[in-house]
Amino acid sequence: MDSSYSPNPDWDNDDWHRETTAVRDALAALGVIVPTCLPGEPGDCGAPAWTHYAGYLALLKARTQTLILANLGEQPGPPDTGISNLAHHTGHHLYEEELSRMLKELE
Repeated sequence: MDSSYSPNPDWDNDDWHRETTAVRDALAALGVIVPTCLPGEPGDCGAPAWTHYAGYLALLKARTQTLILANLGEQPGPPDTGISNLAHHTGHHLYEEELSRMLKELE
Protein backbone atom coordinates (compact mmCIF):
# COMPACT_ATOMS: atom_id res chain seq x y z
CA MET A 1 0.00 0.00 0.00
CA ASP A 2 1.22 3.50 -0.84
CA SER A 3 2.40 5.08 2.42
CA SER A 4 0.81 8.40 1.42
CA TYR A 5 -2.66 6.79 1.12
CA SER A 6 -5.30 8.12 3.49
CA PRO A 7 -8.95 7.07 3.45
CA ASN A 8 -10.00 10.66 4.20
CA PRO A 9 -7.99 13.02 2.03
CA ASP A 10 -9.30 16.01 4.00
CA TRP A 11 -7.43 14.84 7.11
CA ASP A 12 -3.69 15.23 7.47
CA ASN A 13 -1.47 13.24 9.82
CA ASP A 14 -2.19 15.64 12.70
CA ASP A 15 -5.96 15.14 12.25
CA TRP A 16 -5.58 11.34 12.22
CA HIS A 17 -3.35 11.45 15.30
CA ARG A 18 -5.73 13.75 17.21
CA GLU A 19 -8.84 11.70 16.40
CA THR A 20 -7.13 8.36 17.04
CA THR A 21 -5.84 9.60 20.39
CA ALA A 22 -9.38 10.70 21.33
CA VAL A 23 -10.74 7.22 20.58
CA ARG A 24 -7.86 5.64 22.52
CA ASP A 25 -8.71 7.91 25.48
CA ALA A 26 -12.37 6.83 25.28
CA LEU A 27 -11.25 3.20 25.34
CA ALA A 28 -9.06 3.86 28.37
CA ALA A 29 -12.01 5.49 30.16
CA LEU A 30 -13.92 2.24 29.58
CA GLY A 31 -11.06 0.09 30.87
CA VAL A 32 -9.51 -0.95 27.55
CA ILE A 33 -5.84 -0.05 27.44
CA VAL A 34 -4.13 -0.20 24.06
CA PRO A 35 -0.43 0.39 23.38
CA THR A 36 0.86 3.87 22.65
CA CYS A 37 2.21 2.93 19.25
CA LEU A 38 0.98 5.70 16.94
CA PRO A 39 3.44 7.30 14.54
CA GLY A 40 5.82 9.50 16.53
CA GLU A 41 5.09 7.82 19.87
CA PRO A 42 7.82 5.90 21.75
CA GLY A 43 6.26 2.53 20.83
CA ASP A 44 5.64 3.45 17.15
CA CYS A 45 4.69 0.18 15.45
CA GLY A 46 5.07 1.55 11.93
CA ALA A 47 1.37 1.44 10.99
CA PRO A 48 -0.34 4.68 9.96
CA ALA A 49 -2.66 6.37 12.46
CA TRP A 50 -5.75 5.71 10.34
CA THR A 51 -5.34 1.94 10.70
CA HIS A 52 -5.18 2.38 14.47
CA TYR A 53 -8.28 4.60 14.24
CA ALA A 54 -10.25 1.82 12.51
CA GLY A 55 -9.11 -0.81 14.99
CA TYR A 56 -9.75 1.36 18.02
CA LEU A 57 -13.27 2.18 16.84
CA ALA A 58 -13.99 -1.52 16.39
CA LEU A 59 -12.73 -2.13 19.94
CA LEU A 60 -14.90 0.73 21.21
CA LYS A 61 -18.00 -0.73 19.57
CA ALA A 62 -17.24 -4.18 21.01
CA ARG A 63 -16.57 -2.77 24.48
CA THR A 64 -19.81 -0.80 24.60
CA GLN A 65 -21.81 -3.85 23.52
CA THR A 66 -20.07 -5.92 26.19
CA LEU A 67 -20.87 -3.29 28.84
CA ILE A 68 -24.54 -3.31 27.84
CA LEU A 69 -24.74 -7.06 28.26
CA ALA A 70 -22.59 -7.24 31.40
CA ASN A 71 -24.14 -4.37 33.32
CA LEU A 72 -27.75 -4.46 32.22
CA GLY A 73 -28.02 -8.24 32.06
CA GLU A 74 -30.86 -10.34 30.82
CA GLN A 75 -34.22 -9.86 32.49
CA PRO A 76 -36.64 -12.70 33.04
CA GLY A 77 -39.42 -13.00 30.52
CA PRO A 78 -40.09 -14.12 26.99
CA PRO A 79 -37.19 -14.27 24.53
CA ASP A 80 -36.19 -10.99 22.94
CA THR A 81 -37.37 -8.94 25.91
CA GLY A 82 -35.55 -7.43 28.82
CA ILE A 83 -33.38 -4.41 29.36
CA SER A 84 -30.24 -5.68 27.64
CA ASN A 85 -32.26 -6.57 24.55
CA LEU A 86 -33.82 -3.10 24.62
CA ALA A 87 -30.38 -1.50 25.02
CA HIS A 88 -28.97 -3.63 22.21
CA HIS A 89 -31.74 -2.74 19.78
CA THR A 90 -31.87 0.91 20.79
CA GLY A 91 -28.08 1.17 20.54
CA HIS A 92 -28.11 -0.58 17.18
CA HIS A 93 -30.84 1.75 15.93
CA LEU A 94 -28.94 4.84 17.08
CA TYR A 95 -25.74 3.44 15.55
CA GLU A 96 -27.45 2.80 12.20
CA GLU A 97 -29.02 6.30 12.19
CA GLU A 98 -25.70 7.97 12.94
CA LEU A 99 -23.89 5.83 10.38
CA SER A 100 -26.47 6.70 7.73
CA ARG A 101 -26.21 10.41 8.55
CA MET A 102 -22.42 10.35 8.37
CA LEU A 103 -22.40 8.44 5.08
CA LYS A 104 -24.77 11.01 3.56
CA GLU A 105 -22.31 13.74 4.60
CA LEU A 106 -19.61 11.96 2.62
CA GLU A 107 -21.66 12.02 -0.59
